[in-house]
Amino acid sequence: MGVVSILPDHVANQIAAGEVVERPASVVKELVENSLDAGATHVRVEVDDGGKSLIRIIDNGSGMSEEDALLALQRHATSKVVSADDLHSINSLGFRGEALPSIRSVSRFSIRTRRSENDVGVRITADGADTPTTEPVGCPTGTDITVRELFFNTPARRKFLKRTATEMSRITELMDRFALGWPHVHFSLIHNGKRRSERPADRDLQARILSVLGRDVCRQLFPVRLEMGEHSVFGYTAEPSFHRPNARGMYTYINGRFVRDKVVQHAITQAYGTLLDRGRYPTCVLYLVLPPSSVDVNVHPAKAEVRFVESGAVHGLIERALRLTLADAPWGYDSEAILSPSSGPLGGMGTEADGLSGLFSGAPRAGVSMESDELPPFDDQKAQSSEEHTEGYAASVESGPDTPDKPGFFKSLKFHAQIGRRYLLCESPNSLHLVDQHAAHQRVLFERLLAAWKSNTSPSQRMLFPIPMTLTPALAEAAGAYARLMQRLGLGVEPFGGAEWVITEVPDALADRDPVATASHVLRLLVQRRPGPDSDYQIEVLLAAMASHGAYRHGDELTSDAARALLVQLDGLVVDSSANSGMPVLVSHPFARIARWFDGS
Repeated sequence: MGVVSILPDHVANQIAAGEVVERPASVVKELVENSLDAGATHVRVEVDDGGKSLIRIIDNGSGMSEEDALLALQRHATSKVVSADDLHSINSLGFRGEALPSIRSVSRFSIRTRRSENDVGVRITADGADTPTTEPVGCPTGTDITVRELFFNTPARRKFLKRTATEMSRITELMDRFALGWPHVHFSLIHNGKRRSERPADRDLQARILSVLGRDVCRQLFPVRLEMGEHSVFGYTAEPSFHRPNARGMYTYINGRFVRDKVVQHAITQAYGTLLDRGRYPTCVLYLVLPPSSVDVNVHPAKAEVRFVESGAVHGLIERALRLTLADAPWGYDSEAILSPSSGPLGGMGTEADGLSGLFSGAPRAGVSMESDELPPFDDQKAQSSEEHTEGYAASVESGPDTPDKPGFFKSLKFHAQIGRRYLLCESPNSLHLVDQHAAHQRVLFERLLAAWKSNTSPSQRMLFPIPMTLTPALAEAAGAYARLMQRLGLGVEPFGGAEWVITEVPDALADRDPVATASHVLRLLVQRRPGPDSDYQIEVLLAAMASHGAYRHGDELTSDAARALLVQLDGLVVDSSANSGMPVLVSHPFARIARWFDGS
């Protein structure tokens, strides 16, 4: 048996590095987190050879004095935790004081930093266990850290690094996560001297999501928001047809920290239920804002996992928020069941949740700037109340000549402009009107589909060439069982052998939509609802969902002719300011009321 002894510092640091520094992406993660904790608004990441030969992080944060910079290279030196009690309320991304000494111990390390109140900065260099050397240097406020030849003194670790492309893909994915979590920060990523990504600070969350995930993904996203006491969740989630074979499309953040947590991921998949096939995962970007004392981030060396004080309450909050979104979207959830009081940890929320339905109705689409009070940037610490966000939808339509119950009302409106690719701004002699293009078009299509259903003459377009599609066993079963019903809806789907089917016709009202998406959408609703032959209510729900699927989306750009045609089509319909889904079609403000706003009376 050996004699017990205390390990030399450089050995202890290398052991700690084995837990904290797994690969170049680990170095980038720790150093960028330090930059964000220092209040940086611009973080530049430069890497060569996938980070194996060079990693450089430059920020404009608060910087350090020479004394603090030298202390930061020692183990367990940190400015973020003073006592054990602080571990129960962590407000920063880093807190253990292990990252810098661990990285230094396995690389050729240098740091250049300056605080704004100092006239000059300091450069500190150290190779592995070598004694650090310091020298004064001119530099801007902030910190510039260079890590060269990672694992140069631990060749066993270095040989386990992957190909350059693999290591670089991990760094790129990591920077995308930072960009989504911190939209007000400018992130730059340079590889081998070439710019890989540039994420300027965005004015709102939606703009950053569009920048990172792209337009095609953002077209599928619907907003999510729910607040319960000091716990809130907000962000975006995709429609069920937009899914992946793994959970890599689920971006989840807790107080700014990206985490892959089993409780959070289970709540997300549980919310979708049968809308997703087994083994498929949705795409979402969700942000949880919790009291720091209600979540423990000190349970994993790389801080990749967390533990909740009340995991059931967090699970229920996320699941309920997503179900509220799914209830108002055209995917067949029974909103009455979802909104009823629950016996779970968040039971009794029915009243507050009901008030959020106006917010969730209608998804902002890619390219549409979202107002700051509708879904705030991430750095807001508390979600605003649902009443503030639904106030615009509650504006009443005063009785009088400028109301939709007057014959020819919509046709007589003077159309001025499309606002935010979402609303039609119109004027009548006595009032200003906003028409929601999605809700209005949905109402028109619903009435058209319903009339065709009742007359048993559903107009459809025959495909010149049948469109192939592959169906899961559940959808294939529904296609066979409801073939006659689908035919009445104007949708022809026929077997082609095995899991392959073909689409032979589609309803006229949905002719300009993707036939495969339309057929899949209807089949999922049939699997979800299982309507009987005499279930008029279920049929109307199905038609309403089809109408929503075929209607103009928020984000679609309408020409003046298309907008005026939509207004004409609304005439003759029973429009009491809301669509069949409950979404407002029209919000009106008499000029007399507007004058009072300016008069202050």
